[in-house]
Amino acid sequence: MKAFLMMVLFVFAFVKANSAIYYVNDASVTGDVFCTAVGNNANNGTSASTPKLTLINLLSAYSTVLTTGDTIKIDAGTYNNEENIDFSKAGVTFLGAGPSLTIFDDNGAGTATNFFMYIHANNVTVKNMTIREYENNGSQTPGHSGQAITIQNATGVLLENIISSYNGQSGGNPSISVLSNSGVTIRGGGGLCNIWQTQYTGGVEAYGTNINLTIENYVFAYNFKDGAYDGGGLLISNGDATTIVSVSNCRFYGNDASDGGAISQRCGVLTVTDCIIDNNYAGQVSTSVYGGAVRITGGNAIYTNTRFLNNTKSGTTTLRGGAIGLYSSDNAIDLTLNNCYFSGNSGDEGDDIYADKYMSGAKTINVHAVNTTFSSTSDAIYNKDAEHIHLKDCGDPAVAGSNSPAVFKENTTAPSSTPNPTTPTLTGDCSTGITLPVELTGFYGMCSEDKTELYWQTASETNNHYFIIQKSVNGLDFYPVGTIDGSGNSNQLINYQFSDNEPAAEGAYYRLVQVDFDGATATLDPIFVSNKCNNAGVEITSSYYNPETHLLQIEIVTAKSGISRLTLTDYLGRILLAEVMNLEEGINNFSIAIPEINPSVCLLILQHNNVNKTRKVPVF
Repeated sequence: MKAFLMMVLFVFAFVKANSAIYYVNDASVTGDVFCTAVGNNANNGTSASTPKLTLINLLSAYSTVLTTGDTIKIDAGTYNNEENIDFSKAGVTFLGAGPSLTIFDDNGAGTATNFFMYIHANNVTVKNMTIREYENNGSQTPGHSGQAITIQNATGVLLENIISSYNGQSGGNPSISVLSNSGVTIRGGGGLCNIWQTQYTGGVEAYGTNINLTIENYVFAYNFKDGAYDGGGLLISNGDATTIVSVSNCRFYGNDASDGGAISQRCGVLTVTDCIIDNNYAGQVSTSVYGGAVRITGGNAIYTNTRFLNNTKSGTTTLRGGAIGLYSSDNAIDLTLNNCYFSGNSGDEGDDIYADKYMSGAKTINVHAVNTTFSSTSDAIYNKDAEHIHLKDCGDPAVAGSNSPAVFKENTTAPSSTPNPTTPTLTGDCSTGITLPVELTGFYGMCSEDKTELYWQTASETNNHYFIIQKSVNGLDFYPVGTIDGSGNSNQLINYQFSDNEPAAEGAYYRLVQVDFDGATATLDPIFVSNKCNNAGVEITSSYYNPETHLLQIEIVTAKSGISRLTLTDYLGRILLAEVMNLEEGINNFSIAIPEINPSVCLLILQHNNVNKTRKVPVF
């Protein structure tokens, strides 16, 4: 057993030791986070004091040695002429200092063939930066490509806190293109002003088959497509049932296209949850157009807890569906609405929904709505000839059109609730500049001796004045118990702490209200903290094993700093990993490389203050 453990620890140390960190910096150290010296391409780029000046030079120098686990840290600065990066090294991370600090700006310069990066390798991460003003006419490598980033034949790709803005002056495809055989997560950040009222570009697209695209906490704002081009914010096309897109906690605002100002779905399976889709436009052409917010010409779509607000048309065209236009020209359509809300949408035929089967052919349209609030206008729903529109607990919205077969209303009781998702907010516009909000990575509470400790962490902050900490015994009636100053503008992880010295006898609910300098507020979801203390004052709040990277990701929250021992065992109790770590008070995040292990349910054991905390970790 000792020999086995030594071997495991040796492999663990070997993996960590062979993960390299590289550095890039501009010609200034102002605002730097990673580097202690200015960049110079004569440097080796392997330390904070010897950074390279350009990313392209670093990639050229180390193209043969970059490997899984390597990180390229790109410090604060504006980088020009970093173009046409063809990247095929798996497991590498490109880490910026923050979207407002690390900026790749092509200045709309050069010919219409410049893109930022083409990724065709697994488990690549691009994080914390802005990519702007690239001009790609869409036909560059690999033949269909995005303005800023294109991903093809790659899984496990993460784009986190990336601002993609003002790309596409020469036209072309959306700013980010996800092509066939790809698995991609886009988390945080936003696609902004690509490119506003000048060319055909748009925000993000899923183009092809065998795609799994997840978009979380993202802002699609003021993306524009000129002429007869659809899907200003998000376009799903050239795929089939294997083209799967999931969108959650996102905001679609002010996007404009010929059809589907915010979203155009021609195929695939789309799931939209906890989103706000407001003030989007369809138009640009003289013919009839579909969906001020959403156009669907084929595929399955499920919208849950989503608000459709004030979507309409631009220009004088006939708009079919102020919010959603259904026209089965590509494939059969199946649309489900769960606990959604429509208000202020305006269409020439159907303020909320328009449904028209293509050429009265075999491409069917089915709509199922449950507990959904429709507008009170005379043509909230315009049904031409959909096979089946079934409303349950949706009140009694007015129906216009030939309505054959008729809309079926099962129980016309008004919805029992309306959704109120808390999505990222934004201020400004394309001329003044757009700012995004505070990004919270975690909010936790813990009983410690005779008080309650609250901990939260932000990944980025914009215009953040302070937090109000609110408390409630019943989870309904909240009152303030304190305030903590925010950090204004930041793109680094920042930890916050608040102590409630008067905990409720049976525990209490707590929530944060974030207040901007201009007085705008955002109320975050509450948590419950029990007043039954454990002696350890520590919890394993999350754990996840990634079988592709062999990384065990762990989050631990503790009320007291100190040395702890972390052990991972298999189901027979054999030790797979043993680590001694120093925990700081608050939120602690670890990413630990471990050897490949057989599929099973392992046990994570944390020893802290003579108390064991355990958590099961599925390894499949």
